[in-house]
Amino acid sequence: FQDEFILGFEKALGNRWTAGVKYIHRDLKSVMDDICEGDLAEAWALENGYSADEAASIGGTVGNCFLYNPGKDLVANVDLAGDGTLTAVRIPASALKMPKPKRTYDALEFELERQWDKKWSFRGSYVLAFSKGNTEGYVKSDIGQDDAGISQDFDHPGLMEGSNGYLPNDRRHTVKLFGSYAVTDELRLGGSLIAQSGRPKNCFGVYAGDLPDASASYGGASFYCNGVLAKRGSQGRLPWMYDVNLQLNYTPSAVKGLSFTVDALNILNKRTVRAITEIGEEAIGSPEANYQQPILNSIQPPRRFRAGLTRYPLTSAPSESPHPTGSLRR
Repeated sequence: FQDEFILGFEKALGNRWTAGVKYIHRDLKSVMDDICEGDLAEAWALENGYSADEAASIGGTVGNCFLYNPGKDLVANVDLAGDGTLTAVRIPASALKMPKPKRTYDALEFELERQWDKKWSFRGSYVLAFSKGNTEGYVKSDIGQDDAGISQDFDHPGLMEGSNGYLPNDRRHTVKLFGSYAVTDELRLGGSLIAQSGRPKNCFGVYAGDLPDASASYGGASFYCNGVLAKRGSQGRLPWMYDVNLQLNYTPSAVKGLSFTVDALNILNKRTVRAITEIGEEAIGSPEANYQQPILNSIQPPRRFRAGLTRYPLTSAPSESPHPTGSLRR
């Protein structure tokens, strides 16, 4: 779960114009994931009065990948005697050497809007945002892992070294503009522009730190790359993405309820790379050949056109939307 608050205001600026600003803050308080670090759990048990067999049972239970709240004590029901009787064992967070989960989002958004008056309208916004921490949450999009709640994060403490930084969806700047103009009573032109700065880049590689855990067995999964710690988001950023769309809508007065629409999507034909392979090495001394290459379906779709003809019942004709490209507003 996370805490969130939003503070802002909106003000009318004369006839039909409004402006607003708001601040958004989100702070992750708890997350669920699995831990696979049985060796540290077993070592803690041996140091705290458990027999070798009991410690092995504790280590085996945790080492088989155990769901818990990272950063907090782990409570497991363990068959210590091998007779089917379960005993609650509390392993302190300090023994597992895991960092506390962190994720904060802070954004400042400015908006300006001119309401539709059957002639023209406009809406624009600019967002300055910062998304930082050591975990996205249930998924891990920088390597495309969508196993909800069982990602490689927090499996072993070594995998979390260098993990605190700007997260994959940290996009510093976002600009959105939408407009509509009635050329005639029957012909309306609309358009939208979305411009967004690129996401941070990483270099994942084989763990080369000092912790005696199994992180290195994961291959190119840690924030060590070519033997050097490359902290999250330290490899630069992907380029800005620009998406410009136009729409022409014709509603002939001679045929009530008829609407003909032509959309031109990505009119500038930008082919921006939105995600890349961030694994820099698969094994020590073995660079990944596809490092920084675009991943499947990550390139911005090319320019394309779409036409539609619709006949609405006279009792349910669509209202005159101030933003024909409204599906792209958020």
